Amino acid sequence: MQSSPSGRFLIHFDTTGIDAVQTLDANHNGIPDYVDSVAYYFDYAYQKEVIEIGYNPPPPDSGQDGSDAYDIYIMELGKSSGWYGVTILQNKVYPRNNSDRYASFIEIDNDFSSLDSTVGSNGVKYRTYTDTSYLGLKITAAHEFHHAIQFGYGLTNDIFHEMTSTWMEYRLFQNDDFLQYVSRLFKSPRSYPFGDGVAENGYKYSIFAQFIYSKYNDSLLKRFWELTFDGNKGYEALDNAFKERNSTLHNEFCEFLPWLYFTGSRSWDSKGDKYNYFELAPKFPQVKIDTIYTITSSTSLPDIETDNMVPYEFRFLRILMPSKEFLITSDTFDIVLANCDTKSAILQATQAALPYTLTMTDNYNSGFTQIGTTKYYYQIAAPPEFSCSWPYFTKSNSGVSTKVICYAFPNPYIEASDERIYFPATGDAPLGENILLSLYNTDLNLVYYGKLPVTVMNHSRVVIFDPSAAPTKVNLSSGVYIYKVNGSSEECSGKIAIIKTNK
Repeated sequence: MQSSPSGRFLIHFDTTGIDAVQTLDANHNGIPDYVDSVAYYFDYAYQKEVIEIGYNPPPPDSGQDGSDAYDIYIMELGKSSGWYGVTILQNKVYPRNNSDRYASFIEIDNDFSSLDSTVGSNGVKYRTYTDTSYLGLKITAAHEFHHAIQFGYGLTNDIFHEMTSTWMEYRLFQNDDFLQYVSRLFKSPRSYPFGDGVAENGYKYSIFAQFIYSKYNDSLLKRFWELTFDGNKGYEALDNAFKERNSTLHNEFCEFLPWLYFTGSRSWDSKGDKYNYFELAPKFPQVKIDTIYTITSSTSLPDIETDNMVPYEFRFLRILMPSKEFLITSDTFDIVLANCDTKSAILQATQAALPYTLTMTDNYNSGFTQIGTTKYYYQIAAPPEFSCSWPYFTKSNSGVSTKVICYAFPNPYIEASDERIYFPATGDAPLGENILLSLYNTDLNLVYYGKLPVTVMNHSRVVIFDPSAAPTKVNLSSGVYIYKVNGSSEECSGKIAIIKTNK
């Protein structure tokens, strides 16, 4: 055992056996350097989170494990659980309002090795740590110590425990660890609604905590945990914290939506200046467009889409209005919608979906809004709880030419990081026209056959294939596939590799 320099932490470690730390001792103080670093980073986390930001320290454990110092256990986690660290509830304590508060202890990995691997539920072995060595250590200290603080305020919806702890990693060390979670959220927004309270979603919505900090600094999230201490839970506590600032969770989440749109190549305006949203927005992927509609002479107006969304789900829709000239890009209308039904989120009525209808017309009607400079108008009909939307219109840049290609990208397609596959469109197919895509495995068995609309990606004319979503949903295993795209008189074929991973 070894105390941290502040005496606030007691580090438990082994130098032999499966949980052993490396015995390197460069400063010759008789303590392994890794243990010195564990002590340093937890003292640092305490300094920042308790002394500077002002959170309550974790409750003491009444002398368990030898002292009132907070206990840190160094374990081999990277080859077993696959965790960076874990904060474990210990004895229960009772504050004035009789809500449950807990003392706790923390386990962290013994080296955060890049060689550590874990076997997933599908039997595939994958690398455990994205962030390794001392980077893994220090962000884990920030994350897990914040859990210890949270448990002293009380238990709430699990999503907020992970949301605020993952945010604390960035708050203390400005690292980009959270980007691995953002990629999953942006790739499949429907799979991770903010309102369902699921712990796993909290990692992804640490970016909402970033947004909150940008407006309110540390004070609002600290107030959230104080309201949890007072008996408020989860979404109610966050909503009340906003109400104390003359806002609501509904309003703040709605204001957060443009931050999700202006990422990746959309992070800069037409003058090349970066928008004032996420600091690391250029590193973010672009959020998945849920559905793409192409307006043609045969398109049936006015109803474009009628659907339902669960509490605090967001969704991006795109409508293309092709140019009359064959190789000129379309006018693009993107709209982001969200169901900001706070009451259902508080009650955890996670299946309480609300309906919406996106309506378009080519003639002005009362209540409709013009789409840019086009002849089209739109309206969104939805219950008041739902009402949150942001429109984005992009003119065709005065006629930007597109190009015809005969290759698919990205190649290989990696399921964990790539949103879609872009197959080439034949040169005889105008934008918006449906053309035939056939996909075969190496045994020449047909695995997909269907028509998809021609659209544009990076000025290339393509059809978009998303293996995980309708209408192209298909379960593809890792391997090489043969594709064939047929227009009215032209054909393009080739091969694409697909890599499926556990993450």
